[in-house]
Amino acid sequence: MSVSLPNLPDLVQVSARLVDFQSVLTPILGGPVQTIQRLGARFAVDVTLPPLEPADAAKFLAARMKARAENDTLTLAWPQAEIWSVIGGSPVVNGAGQSGARLNISGLTANQVIPAGRFFSFVAGGRNYLHMTTLQVTANGAGQVQLHVAPLLRVSPPAGAALNFSAPIVEGLLTGTLEWSLERLRWTSTAFTLSENA
Repeated sequence: MSVSLPNLPDLVQVSARLVDFQSVLTPILGGPVQTIQRLGARFAVDVTLPPLEPADAAKFLAARMKARAENDTLTLAWPQAEIWSVIGGSPVVNGAGQSGARLNISGLTANQVIPAGRFFSFVAGGRNYLHMTTLQVTANGAGQVQLHVAPLLRVSPPAGAALNFSAPIVEGLLTGTLEWSLERLRWTSTAFTLSENA
């Protein structure tokens, strides 16, 4: 079972990245370069919190300590700019057994536009998986569309799984040390890295 981190404060500093396992093979005798696409690419995020009041800082520390002590994953609402429009309807995965860089979905409002660069998550096997759209698409009159996504789907999402566009969730493990600082017995700062691990 995962542990939820509190909502991030407004002045947080975030650095997100793709953890990629793709290989580029450059021949030593000048032939064509080959790219080997491997499953398993995922997201990670570095979070640096601003100075917080003790009660607020304690919530972040307690969640991180609980996840470490109980060997659980952490979940965090994926930080993103507040520029996105609402995705109408109740989008869900349309069909089982999907894989690769395409995902058929349904349940959208007719003619709903989903822009490129939009993050979303879904739950499969009790775990959140985060992805991003890579091409703008428009739903048909029945609210169906095929999303172009990255990274490649690491699991086949179950048919009917809800897609969370409004507050996508990243789930993973803390990497690095668990540390914080105090100044005059008040919390001054803390930082952490959360990396998807499945």
